Amino acid sequence: MSGVLRALWLLWITVVSLSAQPVARFIDPAATDSVIDQWLDPHVVYYDPSIPHRQQLFVFLPGSFGQPRHYQQLLQMAARLGLYVIGLRYPNSWTVHSLCSESPDSACHFKVRFEIVEGVDLSSLVDITPANSIHNRLRVLLQYLVQHFPDEGWEQFLNEDGNIRWERVLIGGHSQGGGHAALIGKYYRVARVLMFAWSDLWKENGQWRLAPWVDSLNATPADAFIGFTHVKDALLANLAAWRGLGLAQFGLPVLVDTVPPPYYHSHQLLTNVTPARSGAYHGSVATDYATPLDSNGVPILAPVWTYMLLGDATMVPTPAESTFASSLSTARIVRIGSPLPLPSPLPPQSVIELWSPIGQRFLLLPRTSGTAASGAVWHWTGRDFAGTPIPPGLYLLRILTPQQTVVQQQVILWLP
Repeated sequence: MSGVLRALWLLWITVVSLSAQPVARFIDPAATDSVIDQWLDPHVVYYDPSIPHRQQLFVFLPGSFGQPRHYQQLLQMAARLGLYVIGLRYPNSWTVHSLCSESPDSACHFKVRFEIVEGVDLSSLVDITPANSIHNRLRVLLQYLVQHFPDEGWEQFLNEDGNIRWERVLIGGHSQGGGHAALIGKYYRVARVLMFAWSDLWKENGQWRLAPWVDSLNATPADAFIGFTHVKDALLANLAAWRGLGLAQFGLPVLVDTVPPPYYHSHQLLTNVTPARSGAYHGSVATDYATPLDSNGVPILAPVWTYMLLGDATMVPTPAESTFASSLSTARIVRIGSPLPLPSPLPPQSVIELWSPIGQRFLLLPRTSGTAASGAVWHWTGRDFAGTPIPPGLYLLRILTPQQTVVQQQVILWLP
């Protein structure tokens, strides 16, 4: 994207973000269905009557212990883009990871999530009635909105039988909610799936592995899934989930802080922004308390949210973007993070390891000369010491030298 287009993009985002507030409604779940008897904090509904509306509904599922009101910056942004918006209150008084961390059942994550989504009794770890499920809560909330606000167009998201028209729904979520969004995208053909800071790993024989449900068949095409996370928040686990969903076929992970929209059209987005609350990397990509704002009070990540919500169909890549992946003549490691306190060149007997998102280890030997100061960049052949090609992607970098006993860990991106 040219500098002019970048400037116009940021100007538009600023104007949209500073426009009049959309109408916000806080709706008691029990008011929509008297059988809903738990998790009764309000749903948050946004509707902006001042702009043309897209015929799509953005449904957002908070993370563990979170409530929709904790994500109002993101929800308001979606409403200003012309989407109908629902932040849904649902059963989330735990983390799925903690429930399943000691379970020998490889289907534990699926069973827990499916029961929360559909209210079908599959797991002894949770007890979710059909009325309290995500599916029912969303369905009866839409019926409530049709009844109480008949002139706003909510009826377009229900069919003649009063059931959800999933094909018009953008389903998104943070952390636990991101996993539920992905599962919904597996079982219903939705318009788009937005996953913020989510992964599902389970332990088998002491090793963490991707939960098998993640790479099962999708009702929603893989190109409608998109993930976003902070590089300092369980990155390798997030990457494993994205790879399982098939997102790697749409390009390498992209650091959005250094690349303007449309981020090389990638479906794997990363940020290294400083959170608004110190150390709150997990929440920084979506939650109000942690996502950083600029001097005008506009979320710094607003362009990323916009890209995730609307896609890039209207954006034309520049020649530099379209040839990006093939323009590098040598393999290289691009490091994300602070400089490594290492000597240059590295002393003999030094070991460099790359760990992949699924736990594969590759050993590398740097060139005997030309190693960059502070370990910022190493040029090598793209193969390990045994001559095995290393696939491009994101890895955990571990460096050990005879003088150092502490392993330095950095996130890196290998661009072929």
